[in-house]
Amino acid sequence: MFSLFSEGAWCAFVLYLYDGFHDAVLLPATKRKGQPTMPPRLRQVQALAVVRDEASGVEFPIVQKFWQTEDMRCLGCMTRSKKFMIVAVKVYSVAAYVEAERCAKELGVRSRGGFFENDDDYCSALLDGAFSKALLIRLVRDVEGQQFLDALNTTLVPRMSLAGETAKLAEFQQVFEGKKLVSGTEIAMVGSVVGDLDVTITGPGASRAYDSVTPERRIQ
Repeated sequence: MFSLFSEGAWCAFVLYLYDGFHDAVLLPATKRKGQPTMPPRLRQVQALAVVRDEASGVEFPIVQKFWQTEDMRCLGCMTRSKKFMIVAVKVYSVAAYVEAERCAKELGVRSRGGFFENDDDYCSALLDGAFSKALLIRLVRDVEGQQFLDALNTTLVPRMSLAGETAKLAEFQQVFEGKKLVSGTEIAMVGSVVGDLDVTITGPGASRAYDSVTPERRIQ
């Protein structure tokens, strides 16, 4: 379910961050052989660091833990805009996360094996890798849940119909039906190694302690 939903987003991130991709997933939180363990205090300071989406001004944590995942690292963030007439209106900012240590290990193996020949190979490695992935979306304008779904359905419906997973799509859509997604709302979507997709929505004033929240919906 997660790979069908996020294929376009992941490929966009890989292309957008291509030059610094290896640095992005091999940041200091990834412990290499012979490297001393980072002191707890430094790890706490690092966890407070953020990456800023310059187009929208939204900031996301570089290190984020989602409920049952290990620490995840942000690959980067970008803004989704929708064109009304001739004006591009910012709708939301989205950040991509991966389980850093598992991702770095797997991509290292693939790199040494000569797997990466073009951009599509990087996309495939992120989508198929045996590590959790996440998308964290922050709304920067008010939208209805159905409007948000309509934008996603353009990509989702054809792919999931082809894969015979329309029941999963319907379950995903139920999460947003009848909801008002005001500016500042966050939508966290976490894909597990086994293919489950966890979704949770938090309002502007709600706690963003994702390490301790219970997902609103798990789509298997």
